[in-house]
Amino acid sequence: MLYVGNIDERITSRMIYNVFNRFGNVEALLYRKKTKSALIQFENINHANIAKEILNNVMFFNSQVN
Repeated sequence: MLYVGNIDERITSRMIYNVFNRFGNVEALLYRKKTKSALIQFENINHANIAKEILNNVMFFNSQVN
C-alpha cells in the first residue's frame, strides 16, 4: 500500500488512478479529499516502490505530491 499526501483539491480519484496505474495494476484506491491524501493498493509491492520513487515530490496541479 502506498500513501500519497499533499494532493491538490482539484484532483479527482480518476486522475489519481490514471497516474498511478501507469506503474502497475491498482487494486484499490482510497482518496480522502478532506485530508488531501490517498491510499493506493497495488497488485505488486514492486510497482508501489517504483511509483513512489518516480512521483515523490513531483508537482501536480500546483502541489508537490509526497
